[in-house]
Amino acid sequence: MKTKYLERNIDKALLEWKNSAEHKPILLRGARQVGKFDSCGFSVSCNSYCR
Repeated sequence: MKTKYLERNIDKALLEWKNSAEHKPILLRGARQVGKFDSCGFSVSCNSYCR
């Protein structure tokens, strides 16, 4: 079964950060189980990450 992705408000900001020429490392912080990891994975296509 394929899971659907719930679009979040931060997705646009993550794409802007990714496309900027001089972006710095990003640290996503927040409450548990709100989609931080999914947003990073689907919006930015992170190749390396820490959990």
